[in-house]
Amino acid sequence: MNRSEPGGAAVDAVHRLGLRLEVWPWERAAQVGAGNWWACLIGSLTSNEPLGLLPWYPEAQPVVCLTGCEASLVASSTATLIPMAVFRTQLDPGSVRWNACREVWPGVRAAALKLHRELGGTDELASLESVLFDDGMRDACDQDRDGDAKDIQAARAEVLSRLDPEPRHQAYRGFIQRLIETGFAWPPAGDLGPWFGSAANAAFSTLGPVIRAADPALAITCTAAMLNWPSGLGLCHPGVPVHVDSPAWGIAARLLRRGASFLSEQGQVGIGSIGEGQRMLAIGRLAAGDLAGAWMAYAESAAEAQTRGEWSAAWNDLLCATFWQAQAEQSSSAGLLATGQAIAARGNWRAVGDCLAQVEVCYNDAETIHPITGPK
Repeated sequence: MNRSEPGGAAVDAVHRLGLRLEVWPWERAAQVGAGNWWACLIGSLTSNEPLGLLPWYPEAQPVVCLTGCEASLVASSTATLIPMAVFRTQLDPGSVRWNACREVWPGVRAAALKLHRELGGTDELASLESVLFDDGMRDACDQDRDGDAKDIQAARAEVLSRLDPEPRHQAYRGFIQRLIETGFAWPPAGDLGPWFGSAANAAFSTLGPVIRAADPALAITCTAAMLNWPSGLGLCHPGVPVHVDSPAWGIAARLLRRGASFLSEQGQVGIGSIGEGQRMLAIGRLAAGDLAGAWMAYAESAAEAQTRGEWSAAWNDLLCATFWQAQAEQSSSAGLLATGQAIAARGNWRAVGDCLAQVEVCYNDAETIHPITGPK
């Protein structure tokens, strides 16, 4: 997937579907400063939103769309990336784009199918074509038409479930639909896997003052779940989660800080479900608006977890530190990448280590090779 020399009919065809599955070394180098060094880049949407894998899910390889240090899930695995990406870039939000995709499809299908197979797809793109050429589904999903917004979102949920039938994604779609229909829902039923962060953010975005007053314990549990998930992963827009499949464009920091403030107001910044020690201190600093203090506290919490041999906890806190450093300073440091490599080595996470090694090499090369002008 790391095609260093883009070109040819196949690549051009995929570009017409809104995808670029080539990665240049300078793009990997830029990951450090952007704060998304933890993702294994595989390309981008043609709207210049990078795509990456979550290497700590090696059995599935979920694909995320990156916006700075924030990320939203695009597909449960590379096997469903093509159908899900085509929906994002070509079919949504209305029938005009949907019809245009139908017209170009005969000329790009062979290339798309070849790539789909390379990425692990096994359905010969049958799920995508069943949606693409379904007039009823096209009309039901058209966000430009007059109609009940809930009906439109229900149709979109059905499409996305067909395009990505992985059970944890199905559970996530069911939860989101329940959230849209009822206004608030928590906790989700079943195992959502990597979709859990999206569910927690979506639920918190609909957690209004009425629900907080009526059931503060439930509100606290939902907020803690959002804050405990690695910051910046699984994001959504505010309000009813219509756009849970789109990047957050900055809403994540506001959601997380609002959550920290709520927990502080409730006197919950020390409860066991949220964490103790440095993580408790980090959340308290977020509530006070001290972003620099928050990222340093998360980094210290990651260090403490390492001394206890709790590699998953260390990794999660390190990602929180990375996110808040990027928010506080508009960049992330290579030191956090090095810490991530140490955690991967000690936890024997080979896929994570391989990913970070690629980023490190490209980052070091960027010190001497400019992406445009060449060697300095």
